[in-house]
Amino acid sequence: MSNKKTIGQQLFDILDYIDQYDKKRKLESVNCFINNLVMKWNELDKEKFNERNSKIIIVRIINEMVKLQKESEAEKWFSILAKISPKSPDYAIYFLKGEMYYKLHKYNQAYQYFKISYDKNKSFFLRQDVEYINFLTSHNK
Repeated sequence: MSNKKTIGQQLFDILDYIDQYDKKRKLESVNCFINNLVMKWNELDKEKFNERNSKIIIVRIINEMVKLQKESEAEKWFSILAKISPKSPDYAIYFLKGEMYYKLHKYNQAYQYFKISYDKNKSFFLRQDVEYINFLTSHNK
């Protein structure tokens, strides 16, 4: 019998690593954390693209890249997110891209993505952070 962990167990280990980082943030730099997270992701086999928990990990990597102002890296991870099944609804992806550009202070691009997300699924958009709702409505005037 093999002691090899299933892909689900491996993803859980990465989620646990993220949780531990969140609890003890000061013990590891953001750069070190993101490098370790990417390394752990890259070590997984192709089955990772068929697991829902992979989305959580990828979105976290995107968010960390945005915090580090690494726009091109964040964009690269959006393309990886697109490979994961089941696919995320396009309105959610447009929202995440809008959020990324908003945090990068690229407001024209943020508006474009938020508007697409809103047009595709108004109820989804209106359940998001009020800051983004106010941003969209203030630009619609």
